[in-house]
Amino acid sequence: GDRDLLLAVSGMGMVAAARATDWVLGQGPALVLSVGFAGSCGGLHVGDLLSPAEVRDETGRAIPCTSAPGPTIDPQERS
Repeated sequence: GDRDLLLAVSGMGMVAAARATDWVLGQGPALVLSVGFAGSCGGLHVGDLLSPAEVRDETGRAIPCTSAPGPTIDPQERS
């Protein structure tokens, strides 16, 4: 069947993210996907893709990530 999609933009920072998350959860979603753009990571440029080896949940537990193989660019080797 048809499914609705809700897209919310929070802005930068933890407070803005928490406020947006509270609002979204109040809408009663079946699933929430949070996407960030790593603006605080030094050495990245527009268009760079960050693919972490792991992420951490709210308890600090490490969750390994897998990603499709592909070229990597070392920011130190940028011209």
